[in-house]
Amino acid sequence: MVRKVISAQEAEEIAAAVTAAIDTVPPERQVLFLVRLTLTLAQLVGDKASIAEAIRVARRQE
Repeated sequence: MVRKVISAQEAEEIAAAVTAAIDTVPPERQVLFLVRLTLTLAQLVGDKASIAEAIRVARRQE
């Protein structure tokens, strides 16, 4: 289970910001952008177990 530290409203705002950022990147570079964003966020989190949990949660939401 993911510990919630942001509100639903903040999550929506972040999703909108990421979506807008993706739209500024050429389609052939969007996956690379998402990988870079993910690695940047992983550096900020700094906890391998938390990152692994986030990956598991994201896979379940597909």
